Amino acid sequence: MADKWGRDGSTLSLRLLILVAQSPSKILLLHAGGLGDCVLALHFIAALRQSWQYPPVTVAARSSIIHWAKRHGLIDEARSIEAIGTHYLYQSFGELPEQIVQFLCGFDRVVSFLGGREETVSKRLAEVAPCEVYAIDPRPKQDHSIHIVRQWADQLRGYEVAVDLPSAIQLDLGDRRMLRIRLSSRIDENTAKIVLCHPGSGGLSKCCPLEALEALVTETRRQGLFPAWMIGPDEMERFGPEYARRLERTAPVLSESIELAADLVAGADVFIGNDAGMTHVAALAGVFTMALFGPTDPAVWRPLGPNVHVCNLPSPLHLIEEWASTIVSLVNASVDNRSPVSAPCCS
Repeated sequence: MADKWGRDGSTLSLRLLILVAQSPSKILLLHAGGLGDCVLALHFIAALRQSWQYPPVTVAARSSIIHWAKRHGLIDEARSIEAIGTHYLYQSFGELPEQIVQFLCGFDRVVSFLGGREETVSKRLAEVAPCEVYAIDPRPKQDHSIHIVRQWADQLRGYEVAVDLPSAIQLDLGDRRMLRIRLSSRIDENTAKIVLCHPGSGGLSKCCPLEALEALVTETRRQGLFPAWMIGPDEMERFGPEYARRLERTAPVLSESIELAADLVAGADVFIGNDAGMTHVAALAGVFTMALFGPTDPAVWRPLGPNVHVCNLPSPLHLIEEWASTIVSLVNASVDNRSPVSAPCCS
């Protein structure tokens, strides 16, 4: 019987067997989410990779942070998820391009964050991939107040796969010293501890009021630290050039693409940011990270890393100066002692 996917009359199974025999065993991670979710997926695949005895890992994703991850040796290969044609998998019928069939044939296991196992994309993927496919719904369950990475691990139990998730995950960046030198040269500061503050987030409701962050940045300087702002294209597009000019009144402003910004963040002593993607990058890099949370649940979305604190956004009952002083005192004590301490508004 003719192969419904083939163009030359050969059977799909024969073509897959030949391609698999020629390809090394390795893991493919498919991810179509934003920066923060993608960083959490990097944590997840690192734990899964350990369980599977460290095979090579390719990540095909929408976020460009995967190219940064590859450059620092966190993964073996990075691909654009759009370029490999995964959008065809969302169609319940029709011929799949040969390029995606051949691409999938190079892997021993596929971990897909494109939807749950009953969704069309997962079923099509299982049909064409000549290997084990693990479909994970990346969305949190509404009635679960456990971390999203653990929720993903729980989904793998349906495939009889157990993942050992350590309580504190840090993916090693061996060249942080050079990244620190690069950051220091950008802001012309070589002696004080550097604090990067990122005021943006994907949702305005997640953003700390700018006047509170300005008070915090001013307080960091008063307590002997060296602050700088980190912004990206999203902030410039949303608020315009006047936004950067306002920030420059209190500290130097760094504005870079995601990959270059991630390098600068990894070179900092402290990172303060909202519930946003770059906060997850800082935590992954092992930077002391103060994550400011508003409407989202930190029990589910807390950044993962060995030096992470979660603090609430200031409420109307908070005096901004007192809120800022509490946070900076916590930062100063933690950076000096290299161990977290507690504070009334933080956890």
